[in-house]
Amino acid sequence: MQQPPSNAWGQSPQGFAPSPVDPSVPAPGTGPVGAPGAPAGFNAPTGANPPAAGAPAAGYGAPPAAPAGGYGLAPGVGAAGPPGGFGAPAGMAPNPYQAPGPGGGYGMAHAGATAPVKPTMKQLLFSFEGRALRMHYWLGTLGASFVAVTIIVLATLVLGRAGQEAVPFIALLVYIPTLWITLALAVKRWHDRGKSGWWVFIALVPLIGGLWQLVECGFLEGDPGANAYGPPVA
Repeated sequence: MQQPPSNAWGQSPQGFAPSPVDPSVPAPGTGPVGAPGAPAGFNAPTGANPPAAGAPAAGYGAPPAAPAGGYGLAPGVGAAGPPGGFGAPAGMAPNPYQAPGPGGGYGMAHAGATAPVKPTMKQLLFSFEGRALRMHYWLGTLGASFVAVTIIVLATLVLGRAGQEAVPFIALLVYIPTLWITLALAVKRWHDRGKSGWWVFIALVPLIGGLWQLVECGFLEGDPGANAYGPPVA
């Protein structure tokens, strides 16, 4: 008896019939076994080559091991910042409007965190840069004046009448370094107060100029931390 013809999908009028299967093509789901750690039932795509022995799994199985710190940390969290500061997250530019902290790092600036420096005797007496304490001002000015007067008196006693005639010349020689030392200390005291050294010329104002400078330089405390003229001195 003649069989009824099948359609293009291998179906007969009475129902479905299985299509012919090519024995050279593996059935779905029977490809190479997935890499170690893959969930059960998930295999490599049909025709894919299995990974070589000892090679890490590429795309199959469990995800690669997470970096130290665990899953869920945003990039940059926990990264160390620049020296002296808390640092910005990785990949983020530092805030240009934020003052650098001690050591050049970014983060919270600590007022007065700069360590005091100890100036040398040469810097205190002859330099117009940096800062000076009230103690330096009093010891320097009084000491220089005492030395100047002592030299003039000794020269007068030793030289006698000739010394008396030479007193104006000796006084001029002594007065120049004394004036230099006094001005240098006063300028550094103005710096310590956070003000320009040009304020030293306030002493030229009649009546109140000298008193103003005496109060500012001799009695008022300087800035506790670093200012525009340098770190605090010890």
